[in-house]
Amino acid sequence: MIEILRFDGFLNNYEELCRQAGVSAGRQCEESLKVLTAACYRTWGKDMFVHMDGGFFLALYDGSAEEYVIGRDRFGIRSGYYVCRKGMPFRFGTTAAEVLRAARLRPEVDVTSLQLYLTFSFVPGPGTMFDGVSKLLPGEFGVYKKGQITLRRYWTPSYQPETGVPLEEWAERTDRALRAAAAKIPRDRETHALLSSGVDSAYLAAVSGAAVTHTACFRDSTYHEETGAAKTAEALGIQNVLHLIDPDRYLRSIPDVVRCLEEPTGDASEPALYLMCMELKNSCGAVLSAEGIDELFGGYHVYRAALRRAPYWLLPGPVRRAAARIAGRFPDLPGRWLMLAGERDIEEFPGNTLVFETGAVRALMQPGTAPADPGGTVRHCCPGGGDRDMVTIMCDHDLRLGFCWNILQNIDKISHAAGVRFYMPFVSKGAFDAAAAVPSGYKVTKSSGKLVFRRAAMRALPEEICSRRKIGFETPVCRWMQQEAFILKIKEAFAGPAAQQFFRPQKLERLLDGFAKHPGKYWRQIWTIYMFLEWYAVWIAGARRNGRPDGKPGETTDSIGERNRADGS
Repeated sequence: MIEILRFDGFLNNYEELCRQAGVSAGRQCEESLKVLTAACYRTWGKDMFVHMDGGFFLALYDGSAEEYVIGRDRFGIRSGYYVCRKGMPFRFGTTAAEVLRAARLRPEVDVTSLQLYLTFSFVPGPGTMFDGVSKLLPGEFGVYKKGQITLRRYWTPSYQPETGVPLEEWAERTDRALRAAAAKIPRDRETHALLSSGVDSAYLAAVSGAAVTHTACFRDSTYHEETGAAKTAEALGIQNVLHLIDPDRYLRSIPDVVRCLEEPTGDASEPALYLMCMELKNSCGAVLSAEGIDELFGGYHVYRAALRRAPYWLLPGPVRRAAARIAGRFPDLPGRWLMLAGERDIEEFPGNTLVFETGAVRALMQPGTAPADPGGTVRHCCPGGGDRDMVTIMCDHDLRLGFCWNILQNIDKISHAAGVRFYMPFVSKGAFDAAAAVPSGYKVTKSSGKLVFRRAAMRALPEEICSRRKIGFETPVCRWMQQEAFILKIKEAFAGPAAQQFFRPQKLERLLDGFAKHPGKYWRQIWTIYMFLEWYAVWIAGARRNGRPDGKPGETTDSIGERNRADGS
């Protein structure tokens, strides 16, 4: 007997799978997806995950084998949590709060995950900020039987660049593959698109046919996304709606943001995305986002910087580690990011969101804290293989670290909180396969990023839009933090009991002193710590006050359902 306990998400290849598994292809919904999953399991067994393309978390019970199977999509679009501890029942779900309630666990901080968060600015799997709660990796499934869970990866990114193909042909192939991915998304008047000043979102708006786009903007930002977005909308003949984010709303939203995200994030853009999505739920049913292009086609500045400074990675390891320690002490050093990233070999590249180097994390934590191993986390999340060049390794690590555990996980949580469906057509197997075949020399050069993608985009957009430099989704948090009300709130948190419990007070004071003299050099470190303290206030202190793990008043109950147990009762 096969019982499908859970299917949260969607399948890009739903109709194809229905044909292959012999199921009538009705409208894709939760019940039809459960029926299809059961048929796929009967057809392929656990190999069914290899055939599924989409964003999902699923759970089933195989009565004949007396085992539970839980699995997550290959990129990590949908979140997947579980609790598996000796002497406790097996619990699983798509939120940490869900499994905490079901397992009747009191929320406590996982100190190892806290240290990894200070390094990466997010909490990488398989751990979580909650002690005892684990995350499935993207492309992974687990089998629970007789009190133990066995984890297995059914998909890891494979890069096999094809040589001898000219750039223009690559651009044609890329455009064709991305248009095919975009064609699978809904096309109706309730489906809008996010639009920045960059080429990625402009291309998606053009090929998707979205008639309405939305842009977050800030009055006092150095960069003005709304200017470029307005020009793009005018060129495409579509509507562009601005969403103004002010510092007061931004600051007030933070408790709701950390409650929604469940884990802290050092990404200052997330509160702005949260506020915009809360407004979007009143005007549209679904939102298109061009996430994934930077990771697939080499869009981040650090890739070009690494190419220009490639000999640095050839220096002996002890020299690079000494340089990282120096960079950790002096945030205003030129080339600081490269010195921090070069702490370890390129095969352990930690991603482009690095905040504190390893020694700085240890110096920040209270004495006696057992140190974490960021390099081991990178190796676990991003096992190597094959003859990969530097750019390919960096793109791959960003895809499996920051993209999964920060961008995709946060979008999943925010979209559910806002009640707005997110579609990311370029986060698909077809788009990945197309990008994985392109040689890195056609993606990143010393002077240009996303080379082949920009050429592909010229088939849908004016050249002026395709050649715009990447600025990222900049939020003026550094400037806001210099306002009295903003920095006073941070100082209050730094002086609170949670800060004293985990961090050395003199180190926090040194960071605040540094920020007063050089705000641009220290704000990310301070912001990363502050967001953890805000998370702690909601999830740990709030749970102790209110009696439930999400910081809200109410009873602690098992909300997962009767079948989500494997305790033999």
